[in-house]
Amino acid sequence: MCTRRKRWVAVTAAVVVVGLGATACSSGPESPAAAPPVAEDFDAAEWEAELEEALKDLEEMGDPGDLVGWDDFGTGEPLKVGDCWGRGTTVDHDPRSCTEPHVFEVVGVHEGFEAPEGGEGLDGMRAEQDAKDAICEGLFAEYFGVSYNDQPLPMILVTPEPVEMGSDRIVCSAYTTRSEEHTSPFSIG
Repeated sequence: MCTRRKRWVAVTAAVVVVGLGATACSSGPESPAAAPPVAEDFDAAEWEAELEEALKDLEEMGDPGDLVGWDDFGTGEPLKVGDCWGRGTTVDHDPRSCTEPHVFEVVGVHEGFEAPEGGEGLDGMRAEQDAKDAICEGLFAEYFGVSYNDQPLPMILVTPEPVEMGSDRIVCSAYTTRSEEHTSPFSIG
């Protein structure tokens, strides 16, 4: 399966899991209130099997590139190193000056990402996320001149976001919290 398709499946699977959770927890006039979940009732193997089945169903749906109108959904102009983006209370992926309120700062962009081979389902999703995290930690070190794990406190976090669906491009962004806005570029030290 191509990288683009794996990414689509991973994103869609996350949406399905959230949707299943919301459906399972809903109660209204037409449904009696469910008993609160009990830890011993949770069966991780059963849940993982259901997720694996949902992933297989998504894979059978075909190439997400066939969907019309989703090419640049939510990304605006492409983000580049040094751009700031995001607000604390709204979804905003458009680049902005780092002197304007922002949550994230782009510390690196990696072109040509290929997901690691050999993993399907949850294991494949974990392996892909680990590979992206490693790339972002390396780009973080290049940008700030200090290893991600050797930075002083307070710590600046890094994440492979925003995700550009259907792309082999990874945008790595630094942040302190997902709701804390800043009006200057990040600095370490």
